[in-house]
Amino acid sequence: MKKPVSAWIFIIIGVLLLLNQFDLLFFDRFTIVFAGSVLFGVLLLNKSYKHPLKKGILGGTFFILFAVILLLMRFNFLPVNDKVGTGLIFVLLGFSNIIYFLFYPKKTANIIYALLFLLLSAPLFLDYYSVIPGPMLEHYFATYWPVFLILIGLGLLLEGLRRRKPKTVDFSK
Repeated sequence: MKKPVSAWIFIIIGVLLLLNQFDLLFFDRFTIVFAGSVLFGVLLLNKSYKHPLKKGILGGTFFILFAVILLLMRFNFLPVNDKVGTGLIFVLLGFSNIIYFLFYPKKTANIIYALLFLLLSAPLFLDYYSVIPGPMLEHYFATYWPVFLILIGLGLLLEGLRRRKPKTVDFSK
């Protein structure tokens, strides 16, 4: 029998949240989201450890990095702002795709997706830090949004080319 780590984690979380429901323990929203992100990330990374396709690394790294971002915001190392938060989620998705590619390089589309997510985060940071004014960013986005579709299409093409089996020629005839 496999080790029931996931089952025990869910039982413990359920008991703690039930105690919270009856005001026997008190968890604020940050604590619940932070702990949930860490535990879910650990579960996914644990799953990926033995999986031949490394399934779980993408989600696991995202949730662990998300928990780190929450901590940095909680202790005022990062601003708590919708633009920054949304931009950071895109950055996390980009880094998670890069990490997944490093562990499973056969998924070449992940590099394209990482680039896509990092490009999506840039306007949010540029607007927040007033590098480029919002209306100008809106103009650029309204003009160049098809680039994102092109990147998604390139990712799908790369993945399709990777999966295609090479034709072999039988010289024995």
